[in-house]
Amino acid sequence: MCNWNTYTYDCGCLEVRLRDRCQAKLADDDMDPCLRMQRVREEWRYHQGTLCDECQRRRRRRAGPGGEKGSGGSVGGSVLDWGEVASRAHAEAVRLAQSRSPDM
Repeated sequence: MCNWNTYTYDCGCLEVRLRDRCQAKLADDDMDPCLRMQRVREEWRYHQGTLCDECQRRRRRRAGPGGEKGSGGSVGGSVLDWGEVASRAHAEAVRLAQSRSPDM
């Protein structure tokens, strides 16, 4: 099974990145994950304490020239229940594995 890190953001977005590949894929030179089991764990969840890059770009576009006035806000990404995060992260890991695999 391939293992994935989960990165959560204050905006509620998340990102998954391949942590390490399973034994079946270690012999391959490419960094593609396998199509078997994908694993995310709470210990591999890293909260970034900021907005994701895309949400930061949107906020800057809305603010226009001169920047944003005020403190803004967040939806509390660090408070998200791990069950919800794990479900979203696992679905994203499976999607990435399928899209990156030459076996498809």
